[in-house]
Amino acid sequence: MSKNAVCCTVIVICLFTAACFAKYSGGTGEPNAPYLIATPNDLNSIGLDSNDWDKHFKMVEDIDLADFTWTASNRIGNPDNRFSGTFDGDGHEILNFSYTSTGTNYIGIFAWVDGLNVEIKDLTLIDPNVEAGEGSCVGALVASLELGTLTNCRVLGGSVSGKELIGGIVGSNWFGHIFNCYTSCSVVGTIDTVGGLVSSNKYGGTILSCGATGSVSGDRYQVGGLLGYNNGTISNCYATGTVTGYCYVGGLVGYITGVSNIFDSYSTGNVSGDKEVGGLVGYKQDSPDTSGTVYKSFWDKDTSGQTTSAGGIGKTTAQMQDPNMFIAAGWEFVGDCDGPSDIWAEPPGGGYPILWWQLSPLPPLPAFSGGTGELSDPYRIATPNDLNRIGHNPRMMKSHFVLTNNIDLSDTEFFIIGHRGVSFSGVFDGNGRDVSNFTYSSNYLDCIGFFGYVKGAEVKNVRLIDPNIDAGTGCRVGSLVGHLRSGRISYCCAQGAEVSGEDDVGGLTGYNGGQISNCYTVAAVVGLIGVGGLVGHNQAESVIPRAEISKCCSAGNVQGSVGTGGLVGQNTYYGDIFYCYSTAGVTNTWKDSAGLAGRNGGNIEYCYATGSVSNGYDGIGGLVGKNRYVNEGTVSDSFWDTQTSGQLTSDGGTPKTTAEMQTKSTFADAGWDFVGGTANGYEDIWRMCVDGVNYPKLSWEFLEYGDLICPDGVDFIDYFVLANEWRLERLEQDYNSDGRVNFKDWAIFANNWEGSYIELPPFLACWLARSARIADIAPIGGDDFVDWQDLAIQAAHWLDEK
Repeated sequence: MSKNAVCCTVIVICLFTAACFAKYSGGTGEPNAPYLIATPNDLNSIGLDSNDWDKHFKMVEDIDLADFTWTASNRIGNPDNRFSGTFDGDGHEILNFSYTSTGTNYIGIFAWVDGLNVEIKDLTLIDPNVEAGEGSCVGALVASLELGTLTNCRVLGGSVSGKELIGGIVGSNWFGHIFNCYTSCSVVGTIDTVGGLVSSNKYGGTILSCGATGSVSGDRYQVGGLLGYNNGTISNCYATGTVTGYCYVGGLVGYITGVSNIFDSYSTGNVSGDKEVGGLVGYKQDSPDTSGTVYKSFWDKDTSGQTTSAGGIGKTTAQMQDPNMFIAAGWEFVGDCDGPSDIWAEPPGGGYPILWWQLSPLPPLPAFSGGTGELSDPYRIATPNDLNRIGHNPRMMKSHFVLTNNIDLSDTEFFIIGHRGVSFSGVFDGNGRDVSNFTYSSNYLDCIGFFGYVKGAEVKNVRLIDPNIDAGTGCRVGSLVGHLRSGRISYCCAQGAEVSGEDDVGGLTGYNGGQISNCYTVAAVVGLIGVGGLVGHNQAESVIPRAEISKCCSAGNVQGSVGTGGLVGQNTYYGDIFYCYSTAGVTNTWKDSAGLAGRNGGNIEYCYATGSVSNGYDGIGGLVGKNRYVNEGTVSDSFWDTQTSGQLTSDGGTPKTTAEMQTKSTFADAGWDFVGGTANGYEDIWRMCVDGVNYPKLSWEFLEYGDLICPDGVDFIDYFVLANEWRLERLEQDYNSDGRVNFKDWAIFANNWEGSYIELPPFLACWLARSARIADIAPIGGDDFVDWQDLAIQAAHWLDEK
């Protein structure tokens, strides 16, 4: 055989082998290359291979299951091995899903879904027929949802039936989040806990902007048009189907207890039963453990046949079909000039309100003070109303924004930007401007901050002044971002912040799974578990990319019970902390607290802490409280001040006296990168001018105040240093597009400050936001204030070659 023939044979065998072992219709199952689902066999294969239940999937075709027999073995996930990946329907449909059983529990295309980052989205089921007999926990799409997110999913037509815990789209929701979902199927339970959308919503679960229009019936307890049982949050939802049951029967919810909250919702369906029957809510448990509320919610007294309810306000049909009635109650309607948000809409031809996403065509996007929302032309945010138009409009979450003015939110009820269902994924450039007096108060809600939930976004140059966030028992709480799943935060700060919540509470960010750099906080932070001056919990999903905090610092006071740190409460899975320090005082009531990180299972390098650490009974340290949390952590080339901290021990790091901590050689000998030094690639991360005066500071801190060189202090020499950097073309702003960066660009930059948007270099944005304290040369009125007028005059001289 010839050499060429051998090669051809090998190539054929390789191609044949690859084809034989190809999975699904393409992809690798990774986040950026999901498995592609195009056929019934593709969908069937997911359930048959439990090894793929942590992978990522995307539909590329509609799938008709009319000729496919679905069995219990086809279900995706089970109580022992739950689905923890993502499934993107990409707007496609699954038709004629059918399942019949006499008594199998956990029935749905997905049997059990569990995981903080699980997501099922953009999928429609057409005419499903699920008959579970005596089986419990049944939903057409998901049987049991825990911690995950369901977004933009529909069940149109068909029926779902079983014994108990029966819901149209989800059987039981524990801790999960359901957004922009809708069902029109009929739902039947032979015993109790039956709902048109979900049977039960427990322990902080959230249901937002959802509707159900199918009939619902249960032979016994807890039956509702939307939910049978609620112990979580329902907001901006409705139900219009007929509801029939025996006890605890309601047009929207049958039974509410615990921390149940219902906001801005309504029901219209006929409701019938024997005991505890209500137009909107059948029964509300009154006990010391019940602290929820039914707020600005209504039911139709005429169509429901009910004049009473355990919550809400009864209205006539005419009133319920008048948008002005809802607007007067504070509901946000498309085109309503009294509010910035588009949540509800009047349907064409009139009738009961529908949700904005049910309009066709969709309503126009809100107007801002300029821009198109593209990366090259971001929306200009110049007023509080501009800023507040972003939050509750899901179509804004992929857009790009820039602040062009300082904004005071003192008199504004602010709408948080992004949530689990629709995360913010654009670019938000604060442009070095101040956002002051952001205030938010809630209870039992998660992901609370100026941004609630951020995924794959960039937030930069944002300065929060005196933010005040009280999340009650809510988790993942920060002044700037509640939960950064992925993406970047850079050159941001929170000054005078007050932040409180329960778990994962931070002065800047509650939970970080992305990258945070060149940020600082001066904050008072209070929580229970995972409480930090900058970040509550630093943890990534995988080794690449890792969750990283670098070149950041924190000051103020931090108080918690478990896992409390001056900078970070808990640094765990794939979490890195580099080039950071904290001076924050830490008070702990139980265990695992320290000046920098309360718990560490990641990496800490080139960091230090000086804040006092007090109280606590176990795992208390000057730098790190417990360095063996979940994983074995590493701490290297890091220090703490034994005198100011009051702690002689730490689970990692090197103890030093105050005098040693204020000596440059202590750090330089450990390889720290100082301005003018040679360590670590000449990055000039740290700066110390003289010994015995200060601890090391991050070099960008000096840039922020205009103090560019040693010795300390801002004067005209610093101005020349900055100008020289511009002259040497080390900055990248070529505003006149002549291919060079020089003082003509500087002049354009200064003279356009009051005009159209110019993107600042990050460090310059922070510095100039405070006004450069250089020289007051403005000739008009001797204003005795250094501002951009002075800079423009100075630049004009260069422009005219004076």
